[in-house]
Amino acid sequence: MEVLATKNLTYTFPGQEAPIFQGLSLSLHKGEFVLLSGESGCGKSTLLNCLNGVIPLIWQGTMEGEVWVEGLNTASSTLKALVQKVGTLWQDVESQLTQLSVEDELIFGLENISIPREEGEERLKSIIPLVGLPREALLQDLSGGQKQRLALGALLAMLPQVILLDEPLANLDHVGAHEFLKFLKTLCQQGKTVLMVEHRLDLAARYVDRLLYMVDGRIAFDLRDRKQIEREEVRKRWAPSRLSVEPEDKPGFSSSPALDMQGLWANYGSHRVWQNINMRLQPGERLALIGSNGCGKSTFLKVVAGIKKGLKSGYERFEILGRPVSKASRPFYSSQMGFVMQNPHHQLFMQNVFMEVALNTKGRTEATDILNLFGLERLASRHPLSLSQGQKRLLAVAASLSHRPKILLLDEPTIGQDYTSLKKMIEVVNYLNRQWGMAVITATHDMQAAKSLADRALLFNNGKVELLSIAEIPQGC
Repeated sequence: MEVLATKNLTYTFPGQEAPIFQGLSLSLHKGEFVLLSGESGCGKSTLLNCLNGVIPLIWQGTMEGEVWVEGLNTASSTLKALVQKVGTLWQDVESQLTQLSVEDELIFGLENISIPREEGEERLKSIIPLVGLPREALLQDLSGGQKQRLALGALLAMLPQVILLDEPLANLDHVGAHEFLKFLKTLCQQGKTVLMVEHRLDLAARYVDRLLYMVDGRIAFDLRDRKQIEREEVRKRWAPSRLSVEPEDKPGFSSSPALDMQGLWANYGSHRVWQNINMRLQPGERLALIGSNGCGKSTFLKVVAGIKKGLKSGYERFEILGRPVSKASRPFYSSQMGFVMQNPHHQLFMQNVFMEVALNTKGRTEATDILNLFGLERLASRHPLSLSQGQKRLLAVAASLSHRPKILLLDEPTIGQDYTSLKKMIEVVNYLNRQWGMAVITATHDMQAAKSLADRALLFNNGKVELLSIAEIPQGC
C-alpha cells in the first residue's frame, strides 16, 4: 500500500533561479525501509522538508507538483495533522530539542497536540527504555549521541506512520548505530515506513530494502540489491585519493611537545568523566579519540582547548606547546589552535563562505588557496548557513585552518560528509599536517576515518583511557 508519494515535484529556493530538483516522482509503501543517499548539496534534506510539509507550510520558495502522505496533500493540510502522520529527525539535532530535561522533551510534542497526560505516560513507558536516559537528566549534560536518541524518542512518541531521518547515524558509535538500524528494521516489520538520508552506507546497506541515489536533484537510480550497494559504496568511499601537489619539506618543528600531560582528569559536577591521562603528543603527530557515546571524547577536546564552562579538570603536569596551561591566556588558545565542533552552526557567522575563511588569513590569495584546497571555491559567495550540513562542516574545517594553527582539534568531522567530501577533507588535513607540522586530534566514531587521520589513538572506556597504536584501533568502537 502506498503511504507516501511525490508527483512531478519541483522546488526552487527564494532568490534562486534554478530549482534544486525538478519533476521528481517517487513512492514509498507500507513497511519499506528506504535509504536516500547522494553527495552533499544534491537536495536530500530539502526533499525531506517537502515530504513532511515544512515546504510549503513554513519555508518560503516555489513548490510545484504534489506530495501525499497517507491520503493527505501536504500543501493543503495543516502541520498538526501532518506531525501525526510523518515524523522527522533532522541533521541538526540540537535545533530540534527545546526543553531542559529528558522527560519534558519527550512529553512536549504530545502536549502540543493535546494528548491526555495519562495516554502520554503510557507512551513514555515504551519510549524511555529506547532512549536509555534518566527522566530527570538535563539536556545540557548529554553527549551528541544521547541527544540524538532523545530526539528520536520524542519523535516516536507521536506515533507517526512515516519516519524521515536525516543522517541519524552521524553521532552514534558503531554498536549504537547497528542497534539503531535493527530498531528501525523492527519498526518497518511492524508496518512503519522509514526513509533515511545517510552517507554511512557500509553500515546501513544490509538493513534497508531500497537505495535511492540522488544526483543533482534527481533520483539517478533505485536499487534493491543490498549486497551490491554495500560493496560498491565501501569501494567508492575508500578508493585511494591524493593531492596533486606534494607537500614541501617539513619545516623545523619546535622541540617542545604539542601536548604534555600527566595525571589529567576531568569532572562534570561530581561525575568523573575520565582520569589519569598520561601522554605526550609531538608536533606533526596525529591522534584519534575513540570510544562509545558519552565516554568523554568531546570533553578531552574541550580541556585541551581551554573551554571550562560546566567542566572541572586537574593534573600533575599539563603543558601546551611548552607553556603550562596555568599561564595560557585565551589569545594563546585562539592563536595556536583550531577547533571544529560537532555542530558547525556554533562557529559560522560571517556573511559568505569567502569571508568565513578570510577572517583569519593574511590576505585574499591565502583565503582563495584554502577554498581551492577544500573544493569550496564555487560556494564562495554563498551564505554559510545556506549550505548543506556536510558543506558547513567542510567550511568549518577550512576556516579553522585559515590561521595555520599548531594544533587542530576535530570533533566528529565525518558527520554529514558524503564520501567524496570526506576523502577531500582527510587528504587536505593530512597534507597540511605534513607541510605545517600541525598536530591533529580527531574525535570520531568512524574507525576507517580514525585510521586515515591518526598515528595513535586514545580509547575512552568507562572513565579509563588506553593509548593504542594505529594497528590496534578496532573495526567498531
